[in-house]
Amino acid sequence: MTIVYAKKLDIVYPELLDIERDEIESYGKLRISKSPSVVRWRLHEVEQFINLFPKLKPYLYKSAITRLKLLTPHIHTNEKTIINFYDKVGGEVTSFWDGGEYVKDDRLTMDNGDTYYNVDAKKLDVKFRFTAQEKDVWMLNTSKAHSVLPSVKFEQNMKEDRFRDKELIHYNEKIARNAIQLAFLQPIDEVLDILYG
Repeated sequence: MTIVYAKKLDIVYPELLDIERDEIESYGKLRISKSPSVVRWRLHEVEQFINLFPKLKPYLYKSAITRLKLLTPHIHTNEKTIINFYDKVGGEVTSFWDGGEYVKDDRLTMDNGDTYYNVDAKKLDVKFRFTAQEKDVWMLNTSKAHSVLPSVKFEQNMKEDRFRDKELIHYNEKIARNAIQLAFLQPIDEVLDILYG
């Protein structure tokens, strides 16, 4: 059986309203900086986005506008599938890691395990990767370890435990990456069956 790590969706999505938003949650607090890698705000336009996928409406678990900094390989502990509408990107690479047992890695963040957990990349290999462009829409299998890094060359840093690389840290400070997210508890194969079956 072929594993689906991610799938690009051919869809045009609506513009966000220019309004003030309530913060919902933040996590991925780095030990070295104490700042979160992920911050989520309320998506007031959720109906406009989920209406793009009428068959998925009953299954929507949560939604948000999310600021995503660099992320080391991690899996989500709740949602198994996320649809990302990429609003702002900078050429970062989303990579999916597999091929071995996922071993929890607590060295980088202080809140590892709340809604995700980081995994040790040393015995894993990248099986799929993509570079999102602004206005792209991608469905992600978040039960598989995935990372967001500046480029492919930094994947080797993860394999060699060099995630405290100064170049990575400086890049993370200036990154501006946002996505509108729709999350589902169902595995990606099931979501695709509902959507296209």
